[in-house]
Order: sequence, then C-alpha cells, then structure tokens
Amino acid sequence: MELFTNSYFVLFLIIVIGFIIGRIKFKGISLDVSAVIFVALVFGHYGVQVPKDFQYIGLVLFIFTIGIQAGPSFFESFKKNGRELAVLASILVGSSGLIAFLIFYVFGIDKNLTIGLLNGALTSTPGLAAAIDATDSPLASIGYGIGYPFGVIGVILL
Repeated sequence: MELFTNSYFVLFLIIVIGFIIGRIKFKGISLDVSAVIFVALVFGHYGVQVPKDFQYIGLVLFIFTIGIQAGPSFFESFKKNGRELAVLASILVGSSGLIAFLIFYVFGIDKNLTIGLLNGALTSTPGLAAAIDATDSPLASIGYGIGYPFGVIGVILL
C-alpha cells in the first residue's frame, strides 16, 4: 500500500481511472475527459494530495484537451450563431455572478467558497486557476468541487 503514498502513482491512478470512467456511455452520454476531474475530486475528498506543480500541469492539460475537443465545433457554431451565443453567454455569466453575489451577501457564505462555487457551476477550470491564485485559499477549490458536478449535469441535461 506504499504506492498510494507516492504522489506520482496517485496522479497516474487518477488519470487512468478518469479515462476509464469517461469512456463509459450511458444512453449515448459519457463524461469523457471531465471524469478525470470527478475522480480527482473524490481522491481529494479523502485527503490525497499531489504536488502543486502537478496541479497546475493537470489544469493546463485539462483545459488543453477540452479545447482540442470543443474547438472545431465552437468556431463552426460561432460562424452560424455568433451574436446570439455571445448574448446568451453574457446573460449566463452576468446572472451567475449576480446569484453568486446574493449567495455571498444573503447567506454569509465565505467569499472564497462562493468564488469556487461560481467557477464550478460554470465549469470554468481557468476561472478556478485564477481563483486559487487570487484568493490563496483552499476554499476556492472546495467550492469548485461542490459546484462542478452540478454544472456538468446541467450542461448534459440541456
């Protein structure tokens, strides 16, 4: 069981399990690369940590793979419905920001946790990286971990 204390092995294990789970399809829907983040959240819940450098490399690789996967269809959609999509995205981000502010103000939830919730609900991994740098608090990651599954499920359902 000494392998589980080796951060390199744990990182490899998270990636492998994530890719395996991501390939499972249920009624034509799969988590794909997002499964890696779900697995990492589960491992993180149980106190497993990887070195800080690997966390940043993991974020960069995750963003890269999502970009490679979604990039071609993004530009095709942007050509067809660019204006409507830009307006919809602006409304989505604005209303999400307002709701996050109300959660912070009305319920008194910690601002770092609220920032993480906002980024997780919007499935914004680059936003998480910026939040971690700006807040220097683990609560941003915890909030992201809470909000991210709901953001992904919402996208799949819509």
